[in-house]
Order: sequence, then structure tokens, then C-alpha cells
Amino acid sequence: MDERTAQAYEQFRQRVLRRFQRAAERMEKRYELDDRQRQLLRQVLRRSAQRFLRRHGREAFALMARGRALGELMRQERVGWEELPEEVKRDLAERALPLLGWMERESAAIADSLADELDQQQRRRLAEDRARMAGQLRAARLRVEVLAGRAPPPGAEVVQPKAPASRPGRRRARHARPRGLDRWEAYVRQFIRRHRLDEVQKLQAMELLAKYKAKARVLSRAAASRPASRPATGPASRAASSAASRPGARLSMADFRRRLEELRRRHRLLRELFERLKAELDKIPTPVQRQLAE
Repeated sequence: MDERTAQAYEQFRQRVLRRFQRAAERMEKRYELDDRQRQLLRQVLRRSAQRFLRRHGREAFALMARGRALGELMRQERVGWEELPEEVKRDLAERALPLLGWMERESAAIADSLADELDQQQRRRLAEDRARMAGQLRAARLRVEVLAGRAPPPGAEVVQPKAPASRPGRRRARHARPRGLDRWEAYVRQFIRRHRLDEVQKLQAMELLAKYKAKARVLSRAAASRPASRPATGPASRAASSAASRPGARLSMADFRRRLEELRRRHRLLRELFERLKAELDKIPTPVQRQLAE
């Protein structure tokens, strides 16, 4: 770990300790603890924070770094979660699962440590909170297991039809399309209304939309089937790339960033296609129609 990373990790470690401290303060108010109970709670949570950092600190730090890089790309490129490469989502899910498992076990252990020191009303409130927290963590873990490919989506059929005609099937097919194409269609329809295009012109506009949507789908399919570019092409590199695509595999930070850059490049190409579509649309209206639209 270089000096810059070491400093970042120390800042992360201090944030974790502060979060546990704030959790203790919230619990003190929630259960109206006396001085002896507060001292016990702070001791229990301090030890819990130390266990977390000792066992999972570096894993959590790596996950946070990936989350920041991904969040920056999603904000800049307006990328939705469903548009991310499967191996990127799987990498994040695989890294999150051990942390969620620890949180499930540790929250139960903390409740057990406190229960004997609370009065009846406090224990009843703790039991309610414990059941709610356990349900939330269990639901979160199940969602992440689906993302990691370790469990099927809730309600998923064992054998999926090739061309689902059911409503869930249509919904899945809708979500599989790049979100940008929906914005393209909205733009074209607004363009038709704004310029009051006649039927022939409407047909021209919709044909252009279909033409560029087809190009965008070809681009998306090609990107989905092509592994992210790697500087090395030898047998070891190919083996690493194959291993990274298997369920349970994790990406190195370099591979993770390469896949994000590939996604950024694809979105740049889609933006260029959209600009070409708009340029061709602008040729359809007559001068009079353009003047009226202004």
C-alpha cells in the first residue's frame, strides 16, 4: 500500500469509527440508557468496530473505492444500473456479500450483549429493532446474491422461454434496451409535434429513428460480447480474463476501471450517433415549418 493509499485508508478507518460512535449515540437516546448501560454500549460497539476493521476493513475500503469510481461515471454519463456490464455488477456484489454476512451476525451479537443489561421495556424495544434490522439485512443479502449470480431472481422460472410473451417477460425486454434509445424516441416525437410535420415527413422521421436505433443496438451488442481491452494478450492474460467472467470471481481494480472506461467509450459513441440523428432530422422540415417552430 503506497503512502497515498495508506492515508486514504486511515481516513476511511476514522470514518468507520465515527459511524459506530454515532450509532452508539442514537441507541443511547432510543433506549434511554443510564450511565452504566451507556458505558457498556460504547464498549460493545467500540469492540465491534475494531473487529470489523480487522476482519473486513480492507475489503470495505476496496468496495468503497470501486463505488466512488462507478458513481462518478454514472453521474457524468447518465448511466443506469441496468446498463452496467454484468461482470462489474457481479464484482461489486461478490465484494458486498461478506460484509453483509458480517453485519447480520454482528448485529445479532450486539443485541445479545445488551439484552441482559436492559429492563423489560428496553428489551421489548430492542427485540422489535432486532427483528426489523434482521429482516432488512436478510432482504439486502438476497438482492445482492441475485446480482452475484448465486440465486435466481424472486419468482423467476427455472426455464425461461426464448421469446416471453408474458407481462414480466415484456418488462424484462424493455429494461434490456439502452435507456438512451427511449430518450431518442421522445426527442423524435417532440420534434414531429414542434415542427408540425405532415404524414410523409413523419414517416421520414420515424424511419431515421429506426435506422439509428438499429445502429445503436448493434453497437451495444458488440460492446456486450467484446471483453474490455487489456494491455496484455498472452495465455496468462486470457486465463485471467476468463476467470474474471466466472461467477464468484473478482476483478482487479485495473480491470474494474478498464470496464468502466469501455462503458464510457460506448456512451460517447451513442452520443455521436444521436447527434447524427438530430442533424438528419433537421433536414426534414421546410423553411416555413422551421420558422413556425421558432
